[in-house]
Amino acid sequence: MNTRTICCILLLATLWLACKRDRCKKVQCVGHATCFDGQCTCEGGYEGANCDSLSYIKFIGTYWVGETCQGGGGSSTYSMTIIQGFEVEDVQLSNILNSGLSANAEVKGNLMVVPSQELGAFTLEGEGTYESKFNRLTLNVQHNRGGTNQACTLTMTKQ
Repeated sequence: MNTRTICCILLLATLWLACKRDRCKKVQCVGHATCFDGQCTCEGGYEGANCDSLSYIKFIGTYWVGETCQGGGGSSTYSMTIIQGFEVEDVQLSNILNSGLSANAEVKGNLMVVPSQELGAFTLEGEGTYESKFNRLTLNVQHNRGGTNQACTLTMTKQ
């Protein structure tokens, strides 16, 4: 390569790098937010305009649960409590499926995800959505007790 070619390549590379903008350069994210491609994004477990509200707070409380199950499970009503978990995005559901047992769940905004887990003699997983306007959480769960799979909808109203 001659000197002229090398100079042209260096000039083009410099121009290309100079044109590439850092979209986060002028963006100041506050609270628990980080900038990505010019937009502030809340860290896991936080929400709100300034990412300073803990997502799990709205879920905490005692609920009246109306449980309806398919496949012969019938329906029942009982009380269940949701408390803070070990991590900022975690909660614990006490008395899930009126079993007296507790299940772990993760919250992301208004969404609750119950990862697959073993609770005594059964396995459980599911997800649901919290409606702040009605103080209601609708949780769809699948569980297996003694080899029998069952799908249930828990309509939970905060007391």
